[in-house]
Amino acid sequence: MLAATDTGAFALGAGTSKNDLTSIRNEVQYSGGPVSKEAQDRLENILQTDPGNMEAHLLLAFGYVNLYLLDLAREQCAQIVNGAPSAQKVVDLAQSLIKVNNTRLGCMLLEAGAVRYPSDSALLAAYADASLKMENRTLAKSILERALAQNPKQVGVPTALAELLLQERKYEEALQLADTDIKLRPDFNWHAWQVKGEALIGLARYPQALVCLRKAYAQAPFALGIAKTYGNLCFWSGHYKEALEPLLAAVAFSSSPINLNPEDGSWTTDTNKPLITVMRMVPKSFVAEKMAGLSDRLDHIIHNAFFHFSVANAMDQAGLHGQAIDQYKAGLKIYRSDPRALLALARDFEDNGQYTEAESYYQQLHKERPTIQEYSEYLSRIRNRLAERHNDLSWQLKDWLRAHM
Repeated sequence: MLAATDTGAFALGAGTSKNDLTSIRNEVQYSGGPVSKEAQDRLENILQTDPGNMEAHLLLAFGYVNLYLLDLAREQCAQIVNGAPSAQKVVDLAQSLIKVNNTRLGCMLLEAGAVRYPSDSALLAAYADASLKMENRTLAKSILERALAQNPKQVGVPTALAELLLQERKYEEALQLADTDIKLRPDFNWHAWQVKGEALIGLARYPQALVCLRKAYAQAPFALGIAKTYGNLCFWSGHYKEALEPLLAAVAFSSSPINLNPEDGSWTTDTNKPLITVMRMVPKSFVAEKMAGLSDRLDHIIHNAFFHFSVANAMDQAGLHGQAIDQYKAGLKIYRSDPRALLALARDFEDNGQYTEAESYYQQLHKERPTIQEYSEYLSRIRNRLAERHNDLSWQLKDWLRAHM
C-alpha cells in the first residue's frame, strides 16, 4: 500500500490529473493489492501529457513491482529521483515506503538515488540498510564500504559495517570501526557501544565488553538485542543483581504465543532460563522491587500478557509463588482465557493454601475448556477436598507444614 507515503517534496504535476490520481491512489489503498491494468493505462496516459508528475511515476512503479516487472519499475524510480530536489528527499520518500512494507520499491528508489548522488553518504547508508532488509548482505557491505570511503565521519556508517563484520567473525576490524563511530558521537551512540561490546565478547574480553554493554543499555534499554546480550553477559559473569533488569526486558521482547519451548510448549525458553537462575540467586525483595519498576515502564511500550506469563513461570520455578500469582493476574487482565496461565495460577493458590481462590480459577479453566477431562477432574477434586477439608488428613498435614515451615 502507498497510503502512508509522502511525495509532497516533489513536483506532482498539473492539476488536471489530480482527480484521476486520487481515484487510483484510493484503489491501491483499499484493495491492498497491485495496481489494475486499467489504472496503469490511465497512469501512462497522464505521463504522456504530464511527464513530470512524480506521484504518477510512483504509482506506476508500485504497479510494476507488484507484477515483477522490475526493470520497468526501475525506470520509473529513475524518473522520480531525477525530479527530486535533494538526496535527502529521496531518502525520506524511500523510508516512508519501507515503513509501510514497500521495501523492494524503497530499495529501488535508493538504488536510483545512489546513481544520481554517488557521493552522498547518508543516502548510501539508507540504501545499505534497505538492502539488509532485502537480505542482500553482500550488496549492503559493498555500499557501506563505499559510503565510508566517501565520508569517514558519517555517524552510524562505521557501526553498520562493523555489525556485518561481526557476522564474518572479523572482531578486531569490527571493534576498530565501532570505536571510530563512538569518537564521532561520544555522548549518545548506543548502537556503537553495543557492537563494540559484541566484538569484545568475540575476542573473549568479557570485562571490557560488560563496560560497553552497560553503556549501551543505559542509553537505550529497550533497543532490540541489547537487553538480552547485556543480561546474559552479566549472568555468565556472576553479576546476578545487575543481570535481573535486562533479562526481564529481554523476556518482555521475546514473549509471544509463537515463542514457546518447542519441546513441551511451555514458557521456559532459552531467553528466560538465565532469568530463573538469577531469581534464585538474589533476594526475593530485590526481585519484587525491580519487577514493580520495570513492569510499569514496559507496559507503556508493549502491552503483552505473555511477558507476565513468562515471568510468572520463571518465578514459580525460582520458588517465588506469591510474586508469580501477581504476574499471572496481570497477564490474565490482558488475555483472560489462556488455559496454561489459569491452571498455573490455580495451582499456585492451592500450594499457597488459598483453596477458595484456587477453586475459582479451576472453575474458570473448566469453563474455558469444558471438553478437557483433566480440567474437570481438577475442579472436582478441589471441590471434594474443600467439602471434606476438616476430615482430610493429607490437607491437615499440608496446612500444618505450611504454618510451621
